[in-house]
Amino acid sequence: QAEQLDRVTQAWASWDDTYAFMKVYDQDFADRNLSVTFFQQYDINVILMVDTAQQVVYSKYYDVVNQTISPGPPELERYVLAHPDLLRYEKLDSSHTGILLLPQGALIVAMRPVLNDLGQGPSHGTLLMGRFLDEQKLAAFRRLVESVSYTHLVGSVGLCVCCRPQATIVNKNRIIRNLCIDLLVSNKNTAN
Repeated sequence: QAEQLDRVTQAWASWDDTYAFMKVYDQDFADRNLSVTFFQQYDINVILMVDTAQQVVYSKYYDVVNQTISPGPPELERYVLAHPDLLRYEKLDSSHTGILLLPQGALIVAMRPVLNDLGQGPSHGTLLMGRFLDEQKLAAFRRLVESVSYTHLVGSVGLCVCCRPQATIVNKNRIIRNLCIDLLVSNKNTAN
């Protein structure tokens, strides 16, 4: 899931049209390229674009049930802007992937620097694409986590680029995936 999402994010982040869009917001670009068809074709629920000044340029959410596009989750925007390390990359071909827990559910995310068609910079910002895990995907993830040999996790917990705990999931002595999991807390008032 994360690897496929990262490939899609890379393709869109390394495109001259996206590169230009990040400098001069062009509603025509969004209308032509980021329609309901885009979200359906790539199985994307969230897209967020942040420029080099850490300003949100574009943020949308696709509701699968109603097949509508609306503003992106404000919790995601706040979280990304509060963690500027997520907007930095060691190399131009670097990426950040992981799972964020939003009030709407668990979101697989992939983030890439926005570059030209040749994958060259300077970067014009960051493109984030996200896909919510449905119940079937969440159940598969739970089974994976439950099957982990925790003795293999000891010593393999480290810090990812954004300084949050990262766990290496090992199943049957084989590294499955390095996951960076974080929890986003809703600003909802839970005292009723």
